[in-house]
Amino acid sequence: PKNDEDAATASLNADLYDPATNTSSPAGANSFPRLYHSNALLLQDAMRHPVFSSADSIISGGVRSALCAPLWFASGEKDEVVGLVYLDNSSFVDAFDEEDLSLVTAIASVAAVKIHTTRLLRESRDNQRLKEEVRLAAEMQADLLPQTTPVLPGWSLAGGSRPCQAMGGDYYDWALGEDGLRLVLADVSGKGAAAAMLTAAVRALVRSRWSEAD
Repeated sequence: PKNDEDAATASLNADLYDPATNTSSPAGANSFPRLYHSNALLLQDAMRHPVFSSADSIISGGVRSALCAPLWFASGEKDEVVGLVYLDNSSFVDAFDEEDLSLVTAIASVAAVKIHTTRLLRESRDNQRLKEEVRLAAEMQADLLPQTTPVLPGWSLAGGSRPCQAMGGDYYDWALGEDGLRLVLADVSGKGAAAAMLTAAVRALVRSRWSEAD
């Protein structure tokens, strides 16, 4: 058998043949899934096949017999093809039979399930990391907001920030200085830890300027 890269090249360069209808179509992104959606393919004599015998990949590779099976799984309302298992032989015709095809089809099915499971696990880990980042950023943001309310004679002051989701982009701060009440309001662009760090930098700068003014 050829290596994976040669196998993929040979498969995609050849015209695609549908044994159910005895028709062919040019290889490509649109026709590839239609052929290998659920059908494995066995070519016992590729050079005498009415469709594949003139394909460049068959001629240049000297392919005498070949078989391939799709790696596919159900994805929503449609089945998704993620690749294929391909074997060929450049020395003999009838190098593969129906038993070989059944074995390769079973291997392809197991591989497709493994790929799908790996994808789901990766998506789950990514979602968990995102949730943890949002949680930490929300805690950082809450810690940056004023924890006490200034006492200003003759005035009743109150302030707060309540995000509509796990965290928001609003920032405020206040303090009493020699010149009266100092107040800053800001809308921080972005979300997550990066936005929280930006808020911390702005808060430090504002507090530094207030201290210099005193």
